[in-house]
Amino acid sequence: MRAFLWHNKGTFPKGDAFMERLTDLPNIGPKLAEDLEKTGVTDPDRFRELGAEEAFMRIRALAGAAADVKKSLPPPERKAELKRWFKGL
Repeated sequence: MRAFLWHNKGTFPKGDAFMERLTDLPNIGPKLAEDLEKTGVTDPDRFRELGAEEAFMRIRALAGAAADVKKSLPPPERKAELKRWFKGL
């Protein structure tokens, strides 16, 4: 697989057989993969569908819940954005 990565400058085509688990993606270790799975991002194809920004937003929402951040703390614009995201799950 390393030869494949080097030859293709670190990229994988969508749906590649080598990319079955989140931890197969560069820079995603077991803990990040576990957190992504908790937010509904269960495989590399789903990660690509959502994009890195959406996956990041989901992780932030999960971290806020874990830290028991009060829902009144984010500004109204951010609260509205998170509500739209949650309804789309």
